[in-house]
Amino acid sequence: MKRTTLLIFLMAILVITAFLLPETNASAASLKKVSGKTDLSRIDEQGNVVLSISRKKLESAGYKYGDVIKVSFTGKKIKMPIVSKSADVDEGKPSLLMRDNDKYVRLSLSGGSFADKYGIAVKTTDEDGGFEWNYADGITGPVKVSIRIKKTGEYLNEYNKRKDKGIDYLALVNKQNPLPDDWEKYLETSFVTNSVGDYVEVELKAYAAVKKLMEDVEKNDGIHIELDSARRSIAAQQDIWDRFMVKYGEEYTVKTVAPVGYSEHHTGLAIDLYFIMDGVTYYYNEDMVQHPEVWEKIHNKLAKYGFILRYPKGKEDITGYGYEEWHLRYIDDPAIAEYIMEKGITFEEYIEERNQKIADAFPSWNPDSRSLKELVDFVADTTNINSPNYISPEERIAVFDMDGTILCEKAPVYIDYCMTMYRVLDDPTYEATEEERDAMQQIRDHAYTDGTTFKPEGMTKDDLVASAFAGMTPEEFREYVVNFADNTDVVGFSGMKYGESFYKPMIEVIDYLRDNGFDVWMVSACEREVVRALVERFGIPYDRVIATDVPYVASGSEGKAADEYNMAQDEKIILGAPLDKVECGKSGKPAAIAREIGRVPVLAFGNSSGDYSMLNYAEGNQKHKGMGFFIVCDDTVREYGSDTKAAEFYKIVEDENWTAISMADDWKTIYGEGVEKTELPLAEIKDKIGRLFKECLLAA
Repeated sequence: MKRTTLLIFLMAILVITAFLLPETNASAASLKKVSGKTDLSRIDEQGNVVLSISRKKLESAGYKYGDVIKVSFTGKKIKMPIVSKSADVDEGKPSLLMRDNDKYVRLSLSGGSFADKYGIAVKTTDEDGGFEWNYADGITGPVKVSIRIKKTGEYLNEYNKRKDKGIDYLALVNKQNPLPDDWEKYLETSFVTNSVGDYVEVELKAYAAVKKLMEDVEKNDGIHIELDSARRSIAAQQDIWDRFMVKYGEEYTVKTVAPVGYSEHHTGLAIDLYFIMDGVTYYYNEDMVQHPEVWEKIHNKLAKYGFILRYPKGKEDITGYGYEEWHLRYIDDPAIAEYIMEKGITFEEYIEERNQKIADAFPSWNPDSRSLKELVDFVADTTNINSPNYISPEERIAVFDMDGTILCEKAPVYIDYCMTMYRVLDDPTYEATEEERDAMQQIRDHAYTDGTTFKPEGMTKDDLVASAFAGMTPEEFREYVVNFADNTDVVGFSGMKYGESFYKPMIEVIDYLRDNGFDVWMVSACEREVVRALVERFGIPYDRVIATDVPYVASGSEGKAADEYNMAQDEKIILGAPLDKVECGKSGKPAAIAREIGRVPVLAFGNSSGDYSMLNYAEGNQKHKGMGFFIVCDDTVREYGSDTKAAEFYKIVEDENWTAISMADDWKTIYGEGVEKTELPLAEIKDKIGRLFKECLLAA
């Protein structure tokens, strides 16, 4: 009887467990194998193998992005994820591409040729730059391919983390500017066959836009547009260059053909057109130029769909090429395209204007800073009302850490530590208790021997702030902070007070964001009144500060609870003790942002492990495009950077998909002219710092 009862009990547990277990394995088992095939006509120039399996068929069978599958063909069994871009996997790794703009799915190899690596076909290129695929040895006909689920969602976290930033639609490629590095890694294209049977490859968004242009012109002007050419590979450009050199010589080739790697056709964003009108195909240049009225109609519609005329008339000295009515360039922004077309300027002139505006806004940054470019592009994208990433002004929230992100962090320790050291150990107007002096002396000893922020037993630094400044009104406390900051030399630097020790490049970022409608907040583990007093000098109001709170009490409450005491008219609100600390570091930062702002930020800037959570909060924004920027102190000449620590941070930044800002490489200056690192040994600082603070404050 007992055994029977036990069995019944165990069976009940199993039944309940079955309901509680995740459905991952069950749903994986329910997905059926999907089969298809490929032949030579289904292999594109990159060696992606297009299958006869449609995207809709795969999706209707239950397969989705992030699933890991096993693909079988010609005796091979290869595990790979389902993704939307080949760049979502490491270089040299296979994937199954399932893209919204493609009817059929394809087998891809990041940075390589799937068909070649896995022995399906071999590519040959002719002298005109054309190509064809031939079956590899041992293969005599269409290759049968089967797809079976391995695990649902196994790759999902990795896939989401690999959100790439895509290609730059405003990249300038001409005879002086080569195709940007890694362009082809992030380029996604479509292949189309035109009316004369040519195979044309074009970037996905550019193709979607040109199709709309084609429909407009045909419907309203009776002109049928076709794509003559678009993307041209490096190899194809080399073939063209070599043939022209042989046939026409160097002088003519240099004048008319873009150098290899410097052709705008490499981008996939440049499109050459021809047209069909009244049943006649106008394909050759000499025929097409005879119809300026046709090109005028086409040109008038370009900007509406994000295109510009790349080589306008009379601008040969700027573009390096003669007038080409048929050569368009997609820039993905109708507003910018309209500006260029209406002003009659070249793409080069627009980029020069834009770069000058950026240089004017960011004089402390190096003009070739990649991180600055990413920030400017983000702002341009999210403030463009025509962009799918547009963010309304009320949701443009940008959050900044303070110490080490916009303010000198180690001088030799945080500014609130330095100020409280002076207050407890050196301020003649304050008589510290023995407990306060003992705790602060321990903090100072560690700060000036090994540069660490020591936490002594008993009173912590936060406790010391609460007790050492108790009785001050908020206004008096902020006045003390300002007095200290404006009159005290920064230890370890010459020519700079603490109140001047802000990173000029980051103040420019704050100004730029506010000028573009972003609501900027300071989020710091430092005391709130200290932060308020410091950031007010560059326009951050008190109500845009989130930080650790010092307690406030009514001056006459004498320890009574706030809800048990009503203050009189002649009383004041003063700082009390002990500190009622609300954590504002690590995961406490997103919690505080949620509590005090009520919106998820779209931009976050930090510099240490205490900011990881805040950066991920912005980067992982589910409603809007978000970015996290990490300032890396890798400058050992102008700042107290660490190569070892910087290397650790760069690895974390890469893993988390944030954007790194390098103090050494991205910034022309950190603190401005006249400021130099003094390289004072910590042992000397220990004896000098109290005297230095005291002299400066008494002189104020």
